[in-house]
Amino acid sequence: CNKADPASYAIWKDGQWTTRQELMERDGRVWHEGKWRLPQEIALLEDQKKLDAKEKEWVNKIQQWRQWLATDKARYARESILAIEDPLAVRGLKGGLIASKSREDRVVFVRALARIGNPDANEALAACSLVDPDEEVRLTCLDYLKKKKDPRVVDFYVGRLKDSSNAIVNRAGRALKEMGDPSAIGPLIESLVTVHKCRVSGGGGSGKTNATFSSGGGIGLSM
Repeated sequence: CNKADPASYAIWKDGQWTTRQELMERDGRVWHEGKWRLPQEIALLEDQKKLDAKEKEWVNKIQQWRQWLATDKARYARESILAIEDPLAVRGLKGGLIASKSREDRVVFVRALARIGNPDANEALAACSLVDPDEEVRLTCLDYLKKKKDPRVVDFYVGRLKDSSNAIVNRAGRALKEMGDPSAIGPLIESLVTVHKCRVSGGGGSGKTNATFSSGGGIGLSM
């Protein structure tokens, strides 16, 4: 056998000598990109390559249009972004939403994601509704999401009720109220009481202070 080619190694199989290559070919496999693969697997790999290439193409297009939003080509760029319907453009739209500095530009990307409305787009809108620094942008995301009634978005907000940031917890609670999904009632009740711990120091030394905020608005302190 050819030592440089493992496929040519002799193998004793079913009472006769054969090679790995012959065994693989007998099984219907083809050598493709360094591995023996079935034709169906190769077809899936090739399809994925095409999808990745198309997604990358969208990323490049959207990046160019985002840059044009600050130029005399702004109208064309805005119309091009808002006309997108291909789910493969979601990655590029998310990137545009994150990179845009102005409220108006981010709203354009929010509207484009809402137009596509697949799970990835909805998740991007849900995240934006919690972390965007501009309240109008956050509320615009929420306006679109509450019309979709997507249970995965509800689950996303429920998960944020345990966030370490009070602002995120409050926004997630407000979003769940807008969603109007009964499944969120239990998690909302549990989140009504939060405990924060901090280390304090003073004349009497240092210790831990626990502050409990109750649903009734009262604050209890204990050392």
